[in-house]
Amino acid sequence: MKNGQTPGYPRFQGRNRYDSFCYPQSGFSLEEKHLTLSKIGTLRVKVHRKVEGTIKTCTIKHEAGQWYVILSCEVEQPEPLPLSYEDVGIDLGITHFAALSNGEFIESPRHYRKAEKKLKKLQETLARKKRTSHRRKRAVKEIIRSTSKSQESAPRFRTQSYSQVSQPLSSHCAGGTPNKKPCQTPGTKAG
Repeated sequence: MKNGQTPGYPRFQGRNRYDSFCYPQSGFSLEEKHLTLSKIGTLRVKVHRKVEGTIKTCTIKHEAGQWYVILSCEVEQPEPLPLSYEDVGIDLGITHFAALSNGEFIESPRHYRKAEKKLKKLQETLARKKRTSHRRKRAVKEIIRSTSKSQESAPRFRTQSYSQVSQPLSSHCAGGTPNKKPCQTPGTKAG
């Protein structure tokens, strides 16, 4: 419009344009398993992790037929971990998920490759459906559900493998491994 262009027709905004909404400052409260939202009411939620700090924003999201609540919190500075002098190098690769410097390999589960055959079948059935039919909508929902399952399993595997690598190091720092001196900060002597 600034360049002297004439405005066109208003853009069509479909019902699937937005899939989330946010309470930025207030209008929500969480008490154990119940979330109260202003102008909506009280909802029962599954809290999978303890909420730490003060809740700043609350986002409600609809994804793959499921509703999710995302709470962003302000947390104090975490306590630093004790220093460790044991090093492990990690090389992320293609054939293996990771290769460690001590010779261990973590195999890649290939979530997408395993789900690819089912996804191909679902996309073929979607292609045969009539454009505005209810069965086409149902097929689209099935594809979304299938892809979200494979997408959710990848980050879960990553965190599990990271903890698998870091746990022996942290137990060593806590003095969990016998016959090894405990971790110390530089400049201090082990007692």
